[in-house]
Amino acid sequence: MEFYQKVMELIASGGSGVLVTLVAVEGSAPRAAGTKMLVAAGEVAAGTIGGGGLEREMVDLAGDVLNSGEPQLITYAEDENAGLACGGRATVFLEPLQTGNRLFVIGCGHVGGALARLAVDCALVVTVLDDRKEACETDGRFRLLENYDDPFADLDIGKRDMLVIAGRSHAVDLQVLRAALATETEFIGLLGSKKKKDAFFATLRKEGISDEQLARVRCPVGLSIGAKTPVEIAVSIMAQLIEYQNNP
Repeated sequence: MEFYQKVMELIASGGSGVLVTLVAVEGSAPRAAGTKMLVAAGEVAAGTIGGGGLEREMVDLAGDVLNSGEPQLITYAEDENAGLACGGRATVFLEPLQTGNRLFVIGCGHVGGALARLAVDCALVVTVLDDRKEACETDGRFRLLENYDDPFADLDIGKRDMLVIAGRSHAVDLQVLRAALATETEFIGLLGSKKKKDAFFATLRKEGISDEQLARVRCPVGLSIGAKTPVEIAVSIMAQLIEYQNNP
C-alpha cells in the first residue's frame, strides 16, 4: 500500500513519473512478474525491480518515456551482472504518469489570479508563481520566487504542461519568457498585445532564439472572444487551454 500511496502523492502533487512493471520473467531473476517500481526526477522514487543493470536501464529509459508521453514495452536480456541470470529475459512495461493537465501561471495579478481560480474549477493542477507573497489569492498551489532568474527550477516542465505568463511588468515577462523557451513545453501563453509580442520577438531573435522556438508562444494568449475584464480574459485563456488539451 505504501508504494501506491507514493504514486497517488506524485499525481496529486501535479508531478510526473514513470510506472515500471515487470510483465514477465524467463529464467532466474531477483523479482517476480508483477513487481513494480516508480521512477521520478530521474531516480527510483519507490519500489524496485531488482537492482542491477536491468533497473538502471529502465531508469534511463523512463526519461524517454516521460518526454514522449508514450508507454513502452521492452524486452531485456542480460547476464548475471545485470540482475538477471545468464540467459534470462525480462519483459518490462513503462507507463508515463502525468496528468497532462498541469498549468503554471506566472504572475498572480488580476488576470493571473482569475485564471488560476478558473483552472482549478476545470480540474487542472495549478501552480502559481510570483515573487510577491501577498499577491496570491487562488485555490492553486503557490510557489514564492526570490527572483525570476530561473522560475521553473526543479519543476520538471514537460511537453504537455502549459505555461501562462502574466507578470506585473514587461521586464518580468521577458525574463520569464526566456526561461519558458528553455523548457520542453509546447504551450507558452503570453498576456499582452501584438505590439508587445513583436517587441519581445525582435529582442529574442537578436539573442539567437529561432522562429521554430518562438512558434510555441501564443500572444496575445486566449481565444478572440472580445474579452475586456480580467475575468473575461481569464475565460478566453481557459478556453484556449481546453482547446489545446483536446487537440493533442
